[in-house]
Amino acid sequence: MALNDNMRQLRQIPLLGALSDEALRLIAFSAGTRIVQQGEALFREGEQSDAGYLVLSGRLDFARDGVDGVTHAGAGALVGEMALIAPTERPATATAAEITGVLIITRALFLRVLNEFPDCAVQMRRDLAARVATQAAEFEAFRVRFAPA
Repeated sequence: MALNDNMRQLRQIPLLGALSDEALRLIAFSAGTRIVQQGEALFREGEQSDAGYLVLSGRLDFARDGVDGVTHAGAGALVGEMALIAPTERPATATAAEITGVLIITRALFLRVLNEFPDCAVQMRRDLAARVATQAAEFEAFRVRFAPA
């Protein structure tokens, strides 16, 4: 049952929307799991990233050194999606606000899935390009609205 539950949660992630049931099954079957205890850091700001995390239960809080405020991610959120595609540094420290279960999707696993399901990879590239174009348009509208006259 957990495999089907994990597949259902993976299917809800926009980045993974182009993946077939077979590709999602491979991720759900091959990914690791971890329980992060309340107050424990999943990762720290500045660390190199090699995996994304699907929050299965609980909640993660994110804080950056020298920046006020905390953001949160609960069940169903994909944390570190860029780490699935390319090496990056963690932009914040993720700490469990309560006992939190995560599915660990390594970059190696994600790239294997894209290799084994090239049609899904092509569609994912198209979806990502559309997301980037939409975000660029939103940023430009924001810039124009708030740019000094």
